[in-house]
Amino acid sequence: MAAKKSTAASPKEPIDLAAALLRAFATNERVNQWMLDAIDESIWRMPPPGTASNQARTIAGIVAHIHNVRHMWLVVSNKSNKAPPKLDRDRITRDQAKLGLAASGVAMIELLRASLEGGGHVKDFKPDVVGFLTYAVAHEAHHRGQVCMLAKQLGKPLPQGIAFGMWEWKKRSDEALVPAPILATMPTAAPSPTPAASEPATPSTATPTKSATGKPARAAKEPAPRPPAAPPVPKARKPASEAAASAAPQPKAKAAKAKG
Repeated sequence: MAAKKSTAASPKEPIDLAAALLRAFATNERVNQWMLDAIDESIWRMPPPGTASNQARTIAGIVAHIHNVRHMWLVVSNKSNKAPPKLDRDRITRDQAKLGLAASGVAMIELLRASLEGGGHVKDFKPDVVGFLTYAVAHEAHHRGQVCMLAKQLGKPLPQGIAFGMWEWKKRSDEALVPAPILATMPTAAPSPTPAASEPATPSTATPTKSATGKPARAAKEPAPRPPAAPPVPKARKPASEAAASAAPQPKAKAAKAKG
């Protein structure tokens, strides 16, 4: 009979968590670029319906705000590297916004890398670098939702394929680029230790203990193993005639005393 094939899944290789965090932000930036490519330039500076241009943010203003918040954190938390310049929401074009976000995205990845190498802390942000990453991604995702809603209100909604593609994280991750110089500075994960080969037991070199008389104490003898008990012998059955006779009442006999 043929043996059944095992259906257990083979264990996956452990991920490099630090590199995964950098790629997560790079994927977030790729989603920004994916969305901006689909924005109709005719509504780029158009205010929301029913508002004046100075009363609410335009799509250009929202995108500039995303970049400028990055700029703020780069100035505060990564002073060793110069932050990309801020964007003017009243003057930038869509292509200029894409270039600005791409530059600040690389700078943010560098900030994350430096924070990971520095023990996981981000200057002036609590609690840690993972919290900072999720804060930044949540902030930008919130404003992406505003852009999509405003484009629909202005009569130029994003194509359905673009809207759905913003959530296809694996595809956007494959398209995202973490700059090679940044990856090259990341520490590589230490190889998992291989189990040591079993070694033969070495004889004990402990000094034998001495008894109260000064002589070496003798080791206690281990009891000899007992032979296994013999199985009980089944009793032979009596013939029916004898069984009936033994069942009949018998006169009591005095027990004879055994002489020694």
